[in-house]
Amino acid sequence: MLIRKLICCVALTWASASCLAGQIIHVTPTLPQANQYARLDFDIEIKAKWKDPFHAKDVSVDLLLTSPSGKQLRLPAFYIDGKPGQPSHWQARFTPQEAGNYSYNAALSESGKLQKPSRTGNFSALPSKAKGFLKPDCL
Repeated sequence: MLIRKLICCVALTWASASCLAGQIIHVTPTLPQANQYARLDFDIEIKAKWKDPFHAKDVSVDLLLTSPSGKQLRLPAFYIDGKPGQPSHWQARFTPQEAGNYSYNAALSESGKLQKPSRTGNFSALPSKAKGFLKPDCL
């Protein structure tokens, strides 16, 4: 009987500790598809505890992208608003350099500990006539 109670207490403690961990609620691109060399924003909602959202040792959010050629990209997100322990809004900005299909997910670190990543999403970048980011003034 005592062992059963002990196992139950350990299980409840473990379950409640895992519920207290930060989580990524959702990651949403602002457009269903992007243009090559054009900005695409991602709205990221998280629930985490921190003292200072501008201090990466307290909390950090990264957007992880895989380009059409398979290149892995890590893009830091920035804090917009919200309170610790409540849903808060973060954002990441990305400009695709390759045309094609990208996959993405977000990673949350809380007090230096990596939490469970978000679900994987996808978006397409349409080819552009532009040859890059720079635009000459003389045209």
